[in-house]
Amino acid sequence: MILNMKKILSLTLLYLFISLFCSIGNTVDLCKQFTEKSYKSKMYLKEKKFIDDSLLKFANSKEIATLADSLLTEFINAKSPTLFSWLKTRNFENEKEEIIATQWRLYFAKNFILADYPTKDNTINQLIINLNEDIAKFIFNKSYKTKLEKVFSKIQELSIKKINSYPIEIKIKTILSKKITKIKLHWLVKFEDSNFRNHPLEFLDWGFAYDPTHNSINIGVHALNYPFNVNLDSILAHEIGHAFDSCRWTQENPKIEWPFKKVGNCLRSEASINAKLRDDNLLEQEFKKGKISDEVYSFLKNNLTCNKSNYPPIGTQSDQLPETFADWFSAEVMSEIKKVSENVRYDLCENNHINPGSSYISNSERLFGIYYSNPILKSKLGNKILNTKIYCDIN
Repeated sequence: MILNMKKILSLTLLYLFISLFCSIGNTVDLCKQFTEKSYKSKMYLKEKKFIDDSLLKFANSKEIATLADSLLTEFINAKSPTLFSWLKTRNFENEKEEIIATQWRLYFAKNFILADYPTKDNTINQLIINLNEDIAKFIFNKSYKTKLEKVFSKIQELSIKKINSYPIEIKIKTILSKKITKIKLHWLVKFEDSNFRNHPLEFLDWGFAYDPTHNSINIGVHALNYPFNVNLDSILAHEIGHAFDSCRWTQENPKIEWPFKKVGNCLRSEASINAKLRDDNLLEQEFKKGKISDEVYSFLKNNLTCNKSNYPPIGTQSDQLPETFADWFSAEVMSEIKKVSENVRYDLCENNHINPGSSYISNSERLFGIYYSNPILKSKLGNKILNTKIYCDIN
């Protein structure tokens, strides 16, 4: 019995070694041509200068620069550890004073002004409005909008086609199809009428983000990162998946079981990508301390896979099922495209740092554990990609 156990253990370790080797080898093979510029559109690289210049002008405006310089002087006089940490993180310790001052103003503008909108100063609020509207008008021209709307319409149709292929009740298919059909792309035109009106940084720092309040996909500046190819298609499909992920479904259909429960259970398993549960060990404590409201507390208790901006707190595990499901659905939709290249989620070749408690798994796990574990995608790519994760098939 002991010898058998040793043999089993040896074979298991050998299998894990081979699996790891194959996984690493394929990560390198698939992503060997990757550079940050390789998946970014020429349009974004061209328009980036306008965005950078606009932010610099905003940060150097009299109203904001005065506040930024005042706080910087205060930190210097107090020999603030916060300032030293900021300098060290950005390798600015030996940089020229004028460069440090410029970078500080930019940092202050984003993290103290834009992140705190609306401010108490109406003049500054107007500067924020002008900044967003000017950038939106310059970078999102009519041609780009028309082209993206056409691509999105195609992905909507493929998403509905995929939904209709699943072995689920007609009633559920109808709910899902109606939801997908009604999703709209949201463009910032007039800032105060937009979905970004309370969060200007979402426009300036994000690309595509599903907005459950308006059942829309909000288009931010970084949408221009992506050229028009299958990579962009897969990103749009990911956002559509968020319209009925485990979190959204329980909010909108509390009396109907999530139709993708089996898929979710599979994504939670170690055989797949081991999507983590939300850690609620601090929930009662945070509620009793008044750090989360009655409304948020009730929401979290009723929606077990949802995350809020103030819970789980930083460093405590957020639920990873909504994001992994959106990737899973994106892979399903991409399997409906006749010609699929290795550009499917090519952006996930970029190494990303995962903070403790993140709602995301690593880019490598997303790419190889979800997208390229899809058997149809693998076959369309000539079965060139090996992985050690099972695919969570709804059937």
